[in-house]
Amino acid sequence: MILQEFKRCWKAKINLIMMVAMFLALASPYLDVQSQRNGQLRNIEAGVALGLDASDSVWTYEGMQGALFVWERLVAGFGGESILFLLVLFIMGAGIHVSGRLFSALETGYGTLLMTRMYYKTYLKQTLIAQFLYVMSFILLFFGLLFLTLLIVEGGSLHLTHLSGIGRHGDMAVWLYLLIQFGFILHIAISMGLMILLASVSFVFLKNRYIISFLPVGTLLGTFILAMLFFNINRLTYLLARFLTYQYSLQNLFTFFSVTNSGGSLLFVFANPLLLLLSFTLLYKLNVTKFGKDYV
Repeated sequence: MILQEFKRCWKAKINLIMMVAMFLALASPYLDVQSQRNGQLRNIEAGVALGLDASDSVWTYEGMQGALFVWERLVAGFGGESILFLLVLFIMGAGIHVSGRLFSALETGYGTLLMTRMYYKTYLKQTLIAQFLYVMSFILLFFGLLFLTLLIVEGGSLHLTHLSGIGRHGDMAVWLYLLIQFGFILHIAISMGLMILLASVSFVFLKNRYIISFLPVGTLLGTFILAMLFFNINRLTYLLARFLTYQYSLQNLFTFFSVTNSGGSLLFVFANPLLLLLSFTLLYKLNVTKFGKDYV
């Protein structure tokens, strides 16, 4: 059942549309990086032609080389701000694709047919596991392909420079840097998966497929908008904003490994995912309690 549902999630054409859309969304930021490089190169050429000292431009230009520099500008730079649009594209597509599947199955009677062969709790659990694995695999595949693409485009250059985020704060082995980036992507995959699962079990109180389908993107953007509205009211709203907003979770994840930081930042790294997990657990139990008796 898990494998079948997993394959069903991957067979849909929307996966290709999402993948292409997310790559296209990175075209403009990548061209901006290239423009900055070309600008520094022109400064160097102009300085040499005029007999001026171009060492600063050379230092900057050399620091902007390599796949890891581009990776940070497209993905991990600025604590996750540059990745927000990518996540919106993904969570919107994934929400439309899988979040309303459970609700539709039970509404159309397909769930009733399945329940003649298994308990409702078993069906629910296996479907949710398949959906979570689908989200995890999609995120890991996309960023894996993105990294390989950058590595090829940048001529196989895999080194940290003095302008590569974490590298600016001290020497770091490339393997350790890559391990941290994998943790960064894994954090995204788990959090996106929890948002999808939360929407999938929300039909315990939501009875509209369209609302359920757009609940994940609403969860991602809604908390961000609320945080922006109430961020500067007082210290309490500031802390709540950091707990509720996924973007702050990403920012703290990046800065925790970038500079010497307190344990408080690590708390905010896991605050949003833990809140999602607790919300999902509650709705899952309510779902089993409410519908389990109807499909015994």
